[in-house]
Amino acid sequence: MKPVTLIVGINLFLILVYSLLIRFYGLDGQPTQGLALMVESMWVIGIHVIANVVIGAICQISNEKLAQPWFLSAGVVLLVGFSACLGNGML
Repeated sequence: MKPVTLIVGINLFLILVYSLLIRFYGLDGQPTQGLALMVESMWVIGIHVIANVVIGAICQISNEKLAQPWFLSAGVVLLVGFSACLGNGML
């Protein structure tokens, strides 16, 4: 399996896992539950994107060929994570 597919696939799986955890263990019955879930998702997705960019920068500095998949993964996590954030808030 190519490193790009593996890195992006693992990151997409992580988005699925923590989106489900946030949804199922979020604040139940609160009037502002949707907004709270969106903010919580936003923080987790932001940390995930920053972690991917930092790992990509470290790989770039150390002249590894894995830098590009990490930067690509950061973009994919940002796009898919934004949708998951809105989805968590609207459900």
